[in-house]
Amino acid sequence: MRKGMVIPLLLVAGLGTSAPAHAKAPPKGLYECTIGGTLFGDVTITGATTYKRFGKTGTFSAKGTRVREGGVRAYKISFTKGPFKGFRGDWHKTTDGKYEIALRNPRDDFESIYCDK
Repeated sequence: MRKGMVIPLLLVAGLGTSAPAHAKAPPKGLYECTIGGTLFGDVTITGATTYKRFGKTGTFSAKGTRVREGGVRAYKISFTKGPFKGFRGDWHKTTDGKYEIALRNPRDDFESIYCDK
C-alpha cells in the first residue's frame, strides 16, 4: 500500500517545481489604432509589459492564448495602468504578416479598436 502512495505524491511534488508559463507580449514598435476605419491615435509598445500613448506611459499584462475566428491563435492582453487602463483584448499576427492588437471597449465590451503594426 505504501508503494502505491509514493508515486502519486512524487508526481504532485514535481508539478510545483515547473516554471510558470508566460504569454508573449506584442512586438515592440509603433501601432496605428483605428475604430471603424477612423484614426484613433497611436500606441507604442516599449517593452514586455510597458507602452506609451499620448506621451504617457502605462503597463499591460499578457496572459494565455485563445483561438480567434478562422482558427488564428491570439495572445490575451489587458492594460492595467495608463491611457488604455481597463481595455483588454488580444494580439496576433495577421495572414499578411502584420501584427494586430484587437481591443474591447470597457464601456460596452465590444471589440472595435484595432491597432496595427
